[in-house]
Amino acid sequence: WHQGGESGSWEQEDVLGGLDVKLGEQDKKDVTLAITVLGVGPTQGRTNNVNAAVPFQIEVKDGVIDTRYLWLGFFGTVTMTILSYISVKKTVTGQVKIRKTINDSQASEQAQAILGGENSLVKVIVQVQQTSSPILNITLSIRDGMGNQIYSERHPIPVKSYKDSLPELQEYFILKRRGSYGFYVEVTGGIGTILIVKENVKTFSSTRAKEITIDDT
Repeated sequence: WHQGGESGSWEQEDVLGGLDVKLGEQDKKDVTLAITVLGVGPTQGRTNNVNAAVPFQIEVKDGVIDTRYLWLGFFGTVTMTILSYISVKKTVTGQVKIRKTINDSQASEQAQAILGGENSLVKVIVQVQQTSSPILNITLSIRDGMGNQIYSERHPIPVKSYKDSLPELQEYFILKRRGSYGFYVEVTGGIGTILIVKENVKTFSSTRAKEITIDDT
C-alpha cells in the first residue's frame, strides 16, 4: 500500500464482508446488488488488471437477527437472576444471631442475643453431631433479659428417622417484645451439639410458631 509518501504491506486471510440493511414497511421491494472490484493483486503493491476474473460468492439472508444485543440481554438476565436468588435466599433463611458449639455430652450452656419483635419470626435449630442412643432427648429453654425462664420443653428425637442427615430439632418462636434473650440447650444421648438461632425467617409451610409474651409485672 501507498499513502502520504509511506508504503507497506497488508495481508488478510479472512476476506469475508457483510452489510446489514433494514427496510421499512413501505420500502419493501426488489433490491439490486451491485458489486465493483476496484483492484486486486499481491501485497507487494503491484495491482493486476481489474478486468481479470475475480471469483467471489454472495449470500443474501432475510429476517436476520442481530445477536449482539441478544447476548447482552442474555448476560444481563443471568446477572439479575443470580442477584435475585441471593436476595431471596437471604430473606428466606433469615439472619443468624447465634451459632454456638457445645462439645460436652449432657452439658447445658447459654447463648444470648438481642432479637425478637412481633414481625420477626425466630427459628431455633439444634443439631447433634454424634449419637449414643436410639433416642435423643433435647431440652430447649429460653430466658428473658432478667433471667426469668419464659419457655422450656423437652423433645424426644428418634435417631433412626435421620438416616441421611444429622439429627436435629427445629422450633419457631414469635418473641413479641424485642430484647435480650438467652437460649439454653441440653442433650442426652448425643455428643457435639450445635445451637443456631435466626431471626426474620420466612417459611412457605404451615409451621406454627410458639408465641411468647413477656409479662411486664
